[in-house]
Amino acid sequence: MKQISIFAENKKGAIKEIFGLIADAGIGVIASVTYDSAEFGMLRLVVTDPDKAVAALTEKGYLARITPVLGVEIPDENGSLAKMLGYLKEMNIDVQYSYLSFNRQTGSPVMVFSCEAMDEVSESLAARGLVVS
Repeated sequence: MKQISIFAENKKGAIKEIFGLIADAGIGVIASVTYDSAEFGMLRLVVTDPDKAVAALTEKGYLARITPVLGVEIPDENGSLAKMLGYLKEMNIDVQYSYLSFNRQTGSPVMVFSCEAMDEVSESLAARGLVVS
């Protein structure tokens, strides 16, 4: 799964402008999270066409890049996220950041996260019966 990270000035309307550019390019947003500081903010998005989104954003002067992430479908029941994170702990994997979305077809929650050794983590979680993208 690919994510785009966008750095933007922390000013009124910045998020609206970014999402407007993505919408105008005909790109759907699947997941998003926003971080801010006094002067700048960062948006992390999973979109339907990351390459096209980065092109549209950089054309308008935004600093945007594509980074790999994992998306793991989590059963919608108490404790399932803790169980999946337990698998990562057993593998001694450090989660750098995470955010939640959902699978529109199944309605199941999806944890989007960045970590080391993504191929190994993906294979291990899939072997445990989880849906990984």
